[in-house]
Amino acid sequence: MTDPAKMMKARLRADLKIAMQAKHAAETQAIRNLLAAIDNAEAVPIAEQRGNGGDGATEMPRMALSDAELQALLLREAGDRAKAADEMQRLGCDDRAEMLRVEGGIVTRYIGG
Repeated sequence: MTDPAKMMKARLRADLKIAMQAKHAAETQAIRNLLAAIDNAEAVPIAEQRGNGGDGATEMPRMALSDAELQALLLREAGDRAKAADEMQRLGCDDRAEMLRVEGGIVTRYIGG
């Protein structure tokens, strides 16, 4: 298995199982969000499906993400949480800001690895 996204998803699924068993809500949520983000990044755009003879409703093979694309996705996910945490803090939603910072910290564990 040399596909970086497949390897990362396997690692995330293993970590998700552990987080769920340990009842770590923030970690479970962050990992589920990362899995969804990777799945979304691998999805073939509908316009491209139609151009390849698909009708947009049929299953198409997923796009393969390079290691650089996967790392960029992880960095973007961590950055989005940091920005959202700052905004929540500014709005006085300290609990939500802290939760976003915790999730961002979880996401950073997967950057570079």
